[in-house]
Amino acid sequence: MIWGSQRRINGVPIMVTPGIHPPLHKDETRLTPIRPAGLPPRLILPLNQYDMTSTASQVTIGQKVLKWEYLATPNTKIGLPLCSPTSGTVIDIVEHAIAHPSGHSTPCIVLECDGEDSAIDPTPLTDSQQDDPQRVIEHIRQAGIVGMGGAGFPTPLKMLPRRELDYFIINGAECEPYITADEALMRERAQQIMAGIAIVARILRPQKIIVGIEDNKPQAISAMHAANDINVEIVILPTQYPAGSERQIIYSLTKREVVSGKLPIDCGVLCHSVATLAAIHRAVQLGEPLTERIVTIAGGTVAQAGNYDVHYGTPVDYVLTVAQCDRKRITRLISGGAMMGFTLHNDRVPILKTTNCIIAADKAEMPAPPPPQPCIRCGICAEVCPVHLSPQQLFWYAQSQNDEELERHSLFDCIECGACAYVCPSKIPLVQYYRAAKAGIKRKKNNARKAEQSRRRFEFHQQRIQLLTEQRDKERQERRRSRMKEISSTDQDLLTQAIQRTQTKKTSAERNAQDEVCD
Repeated sequence: MIWGSQRRINGVPIMVTPGIHPPLHKDETRLTPIRPAGLPPRLILPLNQYDMTSTASQVTIGQKVLKWEYLATPNTKIGLPLCSPTSGTVIDIVEHAIAHPSGHSTPCIVLECDGEDSAIDPTPLTDSQQDDPQRVIEHIRQAGIVGMGGAGFPTPLKMLPRRELDYFIINGAECEPYITADEALMRERAQQIMAGIAIVARILRPQKIIVGIEDNKPQAISAMHAANDINVEIVILPTQYPAGSERQIIYSLTKREVVSGKLPIDCGVLCHSVATLAAIHRAVQLGEPLTERIVTIAGGTVAQAGNYDVHYGTPVDYVLTVAQCDRKRITRLISGGAMMGFTLHNDRVPILKTTNCIIAADKAEMPAPPPPQPCIRCGICAEVCPVHLSPQQLFWYAQSQNDEELERHSLFDCIECGACAYVCPSKIPLVQYYRAAKAGIKRKKNNARKAEQSRRRFEFHQQRIQLLTEQRDKERQERRRSRMKEISSTDQDLLTQAIQRTQTKKTSAERNAQDEVCD
């Protein structure tokens, strides 16, 4: 299949890109209405956010807070504030496990909900205020909005103008199996998405706006067409995986390739998910920070599978209870989709801003994987790789921990879509090797960076000591010279005084002698 080729169906442009076709498992949730998950007894709100960027808590244990009130402020320029999803009392600030492949813990604010959901007054921007791009971007930052497609990159950073924007891409593909959260959003809240598109377009003024949606979402496509009151082109993508990855959808819709080490904005393209745009609309025009999102709850153990409005920080076990999940039958609990998701170590971790799906699978649905066999170098993994890498070579280098070759073969361009592992006849968990290799390289670089910082601090300390020593020696020498000058001056004065006394005595003796002669 030719990468980036195009065909038309009933006059509508259809982009064709290579990919795989895993079972989608979307029928159980795609046509269900969005339902509120309600408020759990407690919310667990991590202080660490995108790329482990931390925030400093602004509340204390025992303090009562209102909905949308700031709980924490960022420690860095790329950080975002943490807003309270509801009203209640802060009962603890403690290390707690979060939804992460490593299962590690991070500092979290534990909020006991009072059930009243009392909120502070919202602060939307007026139409005149929306004409100021910097003010709108800062408003989005204060609302704590991140990319809700899964990466969680701070949205305000993507909107900082670096160059003229040629394309504004709205990602509505949602190609990942099981996940239908974006489809439900487009079907029921298309007006909010279009309003968010208009806000971003008003700031960045792109030359062209394109919405990409897979062709297996006819109701979402119809809803987006009906809400399209601005100059937006809606392009239908074929149903295949991973058509919804950022770089792939950009290439499919614009024929522009985001090269290694660059961002989409560097080639004149900005890409947002439909969920992010709906959040921008709610923040700018309604004054509501990002405190909840739509999450798909699916799997063979879930009786009420569907899409739920879930507050950020809600424990996974609470959501599973709402969806009537049979806990005893769960053999694997996954955060994210079946391809790019990761196994949760327990069900008490909180829902994050990037959590778009929870899969509670039973044994029949996701049986234990067979033991991996040796690689036979068939090359199928390279054929399906959407970013044109060499997965088998990366696998060998990851096994041998050859970091230099891994980076030379562009390991960090891997989007971890799992297509290579899916088609591997030897059932090798390739993505696990890539994730481990990436983590190892990052850890080594971080350690090297810290060591370099320590070395520079030590050298600076040594230089400072040397400068202080030289300065003290110089001051000591100056004092010595000054004292010598004082001593020399004193000696000269004493000599002068002695000479004067001698001359006085001589003059007096001569005078006395003359007086004796006269007598």
